[in-house]
Amino acid sequence: MLAEPGIPTRGGTLTMVGAGDVDFLDPALAYHTVTRGIVRAYTRQLVTYVSSRDRDSAGMLVADLATKVPSPANSRLNASGTQYVFTLKDGVRWNSPTGIRQITARDVVRGLKRLAHPLAPSPGLSYYLSTITGLAEFRDGLTGVARTADAIADYIEQTDVAGLRVLNDTEVCFTTRYPTPDFLNLLALPFATPAPVEYLRHVPGSAEMNQSIISNGPYQIDRYVPDERIVLVRNPAWEERTDEVRPSYLDIIDVREGASEAEAYELVAAGAADMLWDIQPPTGKLTELLGGDDPR
Repeated sequence: MLAEPGIPTRGGTLTMVGAGDVDFLDPALAYHTVTRGIVRAYTRQLVTYVSSRDRDSAGMLVADLATKVPSPANSRLNASGTQYVFTLKDGVRWNSPTGIRQITARDVVRGLKRLAHPLAPSPGLSYYLSTITGLAEFRDGLTGVARTADAIADYIEQTDVAGLRVLNDTEVCFTTRYPTPDFLNLLALPFATPAPVEYLRHVPGSAEMNQSIISNGPYQIDRYVPDERIVLVRNPAWEERTDEVRPSYLDIIDVREGASEAEAYELVAAGAADMLWDIQPPTGKLTELLGGDDPR
């Protein structure tokens, strides 16, 4: 994968091997650490963190789908610290079943409303219920809706939330119940990924949903066989000019599951795979690994 040590090149396949599977591919429910390892490849949020080995840079919050990180200095965060305005970048797009299209402010709002889905509420829902004005009331209203896909979809799509306002196709305004210093950090979580309207056809996290993920990141899910394999390929809707944090060097990311710790280690050691997926190297091998010259 490297032309010279530390110099990345474009192209090729990254093969990862391990034991288990993701919990969910649906970003509304994806919670496990191993899942977070690939969610960043096919989802984007309004804001995110820089990828870096430098500790100071790695903790930096930056604009992702949005043009700017709201702050009092740029007038995108009000003086009371309770109102945030985001403008979406031009060229941030979905690769949907009906064709490539721009992500909209309504998609952003739908993504957060969908966390309150009564048949599969998000494990991150409480973060947003306690901060976004009116979201708790929206959730309570959903409890009285008939448990059918159409009824739930209609409520999510037609019912407004006071703290989630679509200003126009590219601008959205969030209002919090009180000043929340970590609210931007909450918007950087995968839970806050925008949702295309097609997602309302499925229960979050269902088998049908896991086979219907629509990407807004540099990669898209090409194949998912639970407990066996996940294959990601390049997303034709992604534009590099809109994404300053994901270089997208690889052509394919291939996750192969079902191996034991020993089997996975031997595959990587022999060069049949590039990285371990969800397990650590055997403890007995650490001295050998740390003392060697293998750049991996």
